[in-house]
Amino acid sequence: MTEFLFEVSVFASKVFICIILIGILIMILGSALSEHKKWKKKKRLEVEDIGDKLESYRLTIQSMTDCAKTIKKQVKNIKKQKKKEDNTKKPRAYVLNFEGDMEASQVHLLREEISILLKTAEPKKDEVIVKLNNRGGLVPNHGLGASQLARLRDKGFHLTVCVDEVAGSGGYLMACVANKILAAPFAVIGSIGVLAQMPNFYRLLQKQNVDYEEHYAGEHKRTVTLFGKVTDEKRQKLREQLEEIHTHFKDYILKYRPKVDLSKIATGEHWLGTKAKELDLVDDIITSDDYILSVLDKKAVYEVSLKEEQLKGLQRLLSKKIEHILNSSLFLFKKWFTKSL
Repeated sequence: MTEFLFEVSVFASKVFICIILIGILIMILGSALSEHKKWKKKKRLEVEDIGDKLESYRLTIQSMTDCAKTIKKQVKNIKKQKKKEDNTKKPRAYVLNFEGDMEASQVHLLREEISILLKTAEPKKDEVIVKLNNRGGLVPNHGLGASQLARLRDKGFHLTVCVDEVAGSGGYLMACVANKILAAPFAVIGSIGVLAQMPNFYRLLQKQNVDYEEHYAGEHKRTVTLFGKVTDEKRQKLREQLEEIHTHFKDYILKYRPKVDLSKIATGEHWLGTKAKELDLVDDIITSDDYILSVLDKKAVYEVSLKEEQLKGLQRLLSKKIEHILNSSLFLFKKWFTKSL
């Protein structure tokens, strides 16, 4: 009996030490990621004339297939045409790219890109096209992303969102802000729901005679946690919180797309682009490439991107490794504790 109690106490000590080490690891990872992000402070703005780029490609191909005289003649005609055109009066379209992840980590660049356009583009005349690929993730992060896009509509810009792959959950929260949503035929659209998930180790700790104490002020400061006892009351409160977020989600969609039938689309399901169009989740079926080509006939189109400067040599290699390890680790920990769209 004494030997058994000794083994139990040793095991309990190991569990306690593991919990402490996990807590320390979280602090170290958070601190390291914070320091790592300081390496990427400098940004540069890149603006590319898509029309000029495609014309350059066309001339390059023709130079390999047509005779020199024909090419020279075409180049002269292009130069004459450009002199006649008054680009200052021609409407413009600006293309932004948003590649989403669980934390919508590109929002810090998107918000600056939008601020730049608000200072330089002309409302009611110029169009902003956002190529969005986003599966959703944390609620406040994607809510901020949607709020950033709403700034463009609030200032009178025509906002078009193009979805070639995915606009799911928090990704659709961002997309629905647009005046017009375009999707590729096999793009995944929808997943309008809210999810919270985590393991609970309370019974495991009880079996090993390990107490886990939570002290807080405020009845619902904590609901379902990793180590605390999960009661029916706490489960119910968590479900109420999820339903409240879901209600805000639905209201936000209805604000910008009043024709949708919430009873059909707010079930957490997702659909391919063609079915999404039938449900009024998107306005047309077309790839971003074809849409931009159609816009080029009427407008000057510029791709605008704010990029963080790349690190050099060993620092760059270490940065990539550190970022991958830290983000993967922190993602797992945060996923346990947070709600997601």
